Amino acid sequence: MVEVIDFFETIEGMEVEMDEKSVRFLYTHPRLGYSCVFFITPKSQVPNIQRLSPQYLEVNFHLRLPILSPNYFVKHVIQLIKKVCDRFNFFVLSEMFEDVLSYNAERIFKVFEMVKRAYIEKYPNEANNYVFIKDEKIIWYLKIH
Repeated sequence: MVEVIDFFETIEGMEVEMDEKSVRFLYTHPRLGYSCVFFITPKSQVPNIQRLSPQYLEVNFHLRLPILSPNYFVKHVIQLIKKVCDRFNFFVLSEMFEDVLSYNAERIFKVFEMVKRAYIEKYPNEANNYVFIKDEKIIWYLKIH
């Protein structure tokens, strides 16, 4: 666990908090200001963990990402996840997956988009508090300026 903490401490915008309940890596993008939290907990936080392959019953590292986060920030976080998976031989689990899977950025992002769309359909009034900009426009803007 010390290696994981050391790794996260090297990332710009990362703050580490610890207590008896968890280790929290609070990430705020240095320029965009969007945030998420990575957790290490003493026990697994996965509901219905018995459905997983027995080799993955120690699932105690997870990410909390606001569902209405902009896609470009989510893609950035997915790249952080890749670094963690590569460095520590971690795998990925979502409630949308039947079991733990190897890292796949495209699959992770598609699942995020599906969940986000479903959330917006279910709670359209909450989405009214956000401005959604198409990724193409963001990329164009960032390239021009």
